[in-house]
Amino acid sequence: MYNEELYIELENRMFLKKLDSKDLLHPNFKSLISQKIFEEREPFKFGKVTPPFPHNIEIEKDSITFDTNIFFDSKKYEINKAILREIYISIKFLVEEIKFESEFDLNEIEFDLSARISKTEKIKYLGDLNKDLHSEVQEEVGKYHLFIGKANYESASSWEEYVLHHLQHEVLLIEKYLTIDFQINDIPQELFNDWLKYLRVKYLTDFCLSKIAEIENPNNAKQSNIDLSFQISMLEEIRNIKDWDSVSSTKKGKLISNLLGKNKDNIKEIYLKFAKPKSQIEEKILKDRDKASDIIKKILG
Repeated sequence: MYNEELYIELENRMFLKKLDSKDLLHPNFKSLISQKIFEEREPFKFGKVTPPFPHNIEIEKDSITFDTNIFFDSKKYEINKAILREIYISIKFLVEEIKFESEFDLNEIEFDLSARISKTEKIKYLGDLNKDLHSEVQEEVGKYHLFIGKANYESASSWEEYVLHHLQHEVLLIEKYLTIDFQINDIPQELFNDWLKYLRVKYLTDFCLSKIAEIENPNNAKQSNIDLSFQISMLEEIRNIKDWDSVSSTKKGKLISNLLGKNKDNIKEIYLKFAKPKSQIEEKILKDRDKASDIIKKILG
């Protein structure tokens, strides 16, 4: 599930390990404010809930512990939302690129599907699987719909907003991020489990629906309507693009979809996999590239 945009955001994190642990043991809030760890603003509101602020903090009291909401010099401060955003990106990477990628693939489902011979059997199998997947999130359908972008939940309009709200209370996690970084085991367990489960359900549901559409319409209408002379013309125009390697995977997906009549997002995913270090590229893609290279060598000599 290599995500080019996510990796760019990871590389641009500014607050990761920004502080020394002693900066949080006896925090100098004036210094932390100057380093933009805290920002002056109104309390972060989530629905009708506004987190309480602790008592006033005076600059002489260097024993006051680090927190995400403070009063300082008669002003209200909160942890910088950019820090929470960076933590969100870090968790997204750990859940979606590390945990999910290493534990889950479609081999078992593909095998079960191949065992069904008729079109009707295949569609029934995929339909039943789709129902089972939805039953896994039935009791928390509101939160799941927030995750897939279909509805609001607890006044949050996106999964990111929901996660950011919960992260602002995770003081220890924030401290680790600012000093030594955190690991998968440090992520709040309920948040981690929900994220991984919802990602799995969405991924499999999308797969089931895509396969059903493929079985019901084996000849992609868009592909069948593409004229051969247009395909060749498109190929020649793509060949003339300068600095092809610098073109983003998203744009390559859109261009190649006009050539092949295939889904642009699927093409984009292949290009994102191409961009991985060779040691991380799955075996099938490496074999396909070798096969393509062999064909070209045989034809061109």
